Amino acid sequence: MRQFLVLYAVLALGCAEGGTETSSPDARTDARVDGAVDTETVEDTGSLDSGSLDSGSLDTGSLDTGSPVDSGADLGVDTGPLACPEVDKEPNELDTNAIKLKDVDDCDGSGSNFAGVVAGGADNDVFRYRGTDSFGCTVDPTASTTDKVRVCIFVRCTSFLTKINSCPKGLPQTWGSTGIDGCCTDGDSGGTAQVDYTCTDVGTSDTADVFLRVDKPGATTCENYSVKYHF
Repeated sequence: MRQFLVLYAVLALGCAEGGTETSSPDARTDARVDGAVDTETVEDTGSLDSGSLDSGSLDTGSLDTGSPVDSGADLGVDTGPLACPEVDKEPNELDTNAIKLKDVDDCDGSGSNFAGVVAGGADNDVFRYRGTDSFGCTVDPTASTTDKVRVCIFVRCTSFLTKINSCPKGLPQTWGSTGIDGCCTDGDSGGTAQVDYTCTDVGTSDTADVFLRVDKPGATTCENYSVKYHF
């Protein structure tokens, strides 16, 4: 009987030790640890942080395709006065600084000519001469050109008492610092301007100062010209 109890106790102790090995807390802990490591290694793909690629950092807006390409053809650039050949050295614009031409009498054969260049639509070329009313010829101040400019002729009697009767050729116009009357070609494509006038001061001749103006309103290019005139 005592031997049987001893054997039973030995067997029971063996079983108890075997169970302890099967359910060892260390083994379970290791298993949980191993599993945790494996799970985090496989599943934690967030560590790749695909957001770090941040495709927005390319900032395609920085290309700013809406900005104009500077081709150099900037229409807003002020190129200044037209660079035209200096033909007549004319200071322009006013009757008070007009270029002096050869004085002539009223015989048409005494007439002369001049040349110049209109440097764009804002340029006026102004010339003047003294026309003398002589015996045997007719006073009919005239200017003409075949070039594509406008020519005007204005008359002021030396007595300042001037009456413009008509424009036998051209259209009437008033110009100058004191309002001188005269005639201009019809348009800026050449032609002839002629003035019929009378000096109204009793006892005087029709001797007068004549102003010639050449221009081309709205022009964007240089326009060379040659003008013939007589008194």
